Order: sequence, then C-alpha cells, then structure tokens
Amino acid sequence: MKREEAKQHIDEIRRERFWLDDASRLPSQNPLMAMLRRALNQLATGIFEHSHHYVFELTQNADDNHYTEKAERFLKFVLLEDDPTGTPGSRGCLCVLNDETGFEKEHVESLCDIGNSTKQGNREGYIGEKGIGFKSVFLISDHPHVISNGYSFHFRRDNCDAGLGYIVPHWNEDIPTVAENSPTAILLPLRSASGVDVAKQLADIEPECILFLRRLRSIELAAAKTGLNRTVRCSGTDGFFDLDADGTRASYFVHRKEHSC
Repeated sequence: MKREEAKQHIDEIRRERFWLDDASRLPSQNPLMAMLRRALNQLATGIFEHSHHYVFELTQNADDNHYTEKAERFLKFVLLEDDPTGTPGSRGCLCVLNDETGFEKEHVESLCDIGNSTKQGNREGYIGEKGIGFKSVFLISDHPHVISNGYSFHFRRDNCDAGLGYIVPHWNEDIPTVAENSPTAILLPLRSASGVDVAKQLADIEPECILFLRRLRSIELAAAKTGLNRTVRCSGTDGFFDLDADGTRASYFVHRKEHSC
C-alpha cells in the first residue's frame, strides 16, 4: 500500500469514526463517546491484570500473521536504552519486528475498535481474542507505534481529543531507522512508571515455547543493558522438530490435537 493511501485511511478513521479533524463537528457531540469511554475503562482493567500478557499476545499475533513462501518467519524483541520514536518522558523502547506480509485496511480498523477482531472464526489476524490482544501493550507503553505496509501511526493513551486514547490513531510523518528494514514493526516507548521489568520478562521466555507455534520459525531476544542475546530456531515437519537455542540443539516430537468447540 502506498504511504499516501495509508495516511488517507488513518485520516478517514479519525474523521468518520471519532469526529476528529472536522471543524463542523466536535467529539463531545458524538452520542457514542460516553459509551466508548466506559467500555475502554472496563477493558483497561483486564489489560493490567497480568504484567506478562503483552509478550504472549505479541508472540501469538506474529504466529497468526500471514507470510510469503520466502519469508524467514521471524519475530524479534529488541530492547533499546534510547527511544527512536522520540516520545517525551519515555525510558527506552521495546521494538517488536516481524517479516509478515503487512497490515491491511481491515487490520488497522480492528486496532481502532473494541471487540472487533479479525481472528473471529479462524484466529487469523492481528489484535487477539475479543480485540484486547494488541491493547495489552498499553501495560508498558502510553504511545505504541505501528509501522507496516505504508502505515505509520501511533496511539496516545492519554489522548485528550476524545478520551479514547486506546483506539484513536495519530499519523507519524517520520519512520525511525530501526523500522525501515522490517515489513512490520511495533515500537513501544517504555513508560518509566510501568513497574514492569521488560528485560527480565524477555529473558524468562522459554525456548520451548516456539514448539507450540504454527508459523514462526525463529524468535530473537536482545537487551543490550542486561547482555541478553538469544536466538531460538525451530525446524522440522510431521511432528518431529529440531530446536536450536544458545548453541544447543534438541529434538522433539510434538503431537497436536484439534478440539472442537
């Protein structure tokens, strides 16, 4: 998607859904605003129950994404001491990089919604069950950035325009260098008072978790401050897999069984 087309789509969402950037209407006049604020407040309660939730959601979302035949199918968590987005007050940034095919219009619209997931029915999509998956990133970041397929936008948890910071998108004019060579990048400027030790949570990810994913073939974890530099790779078919992690290879047999609801 061309960048100008992506920007027009973001402008359309702000104008048509939230009555923003339109001088003839005010967000306070939208009869749905009060209801949406209440729903988001209830949603936030669930988001902050588990400090590690965002790691699992981002990993699961990457595994559910679509990939070309030539894709390496990687997911990278890179913890930076500096924030490439330049968000005021941030304390570093968690960069989540993935070589999936990229966000389409329907995926962006789902991020800007409540409970409208593209995973319904077959788990395919980007935002998790019941639409709360992606929003778990607000546990550690007030201004998550999404850069993919011509799109470059962010959310502001403390958005004053409509009081709907979790779902109102803001266009980014600039793309940080760290995101230029990755088809999809989610940049999470870290909130200093989050109380979450992101580096420790990355280090706690067990190498064997990749065995239970369907599409991802490698997960990279890096945090320069703590010296974390781990790459986990998985290869194999028909239930027999080789797992390479920290210079050690192990073989596994994985049996999957589908459960009908």
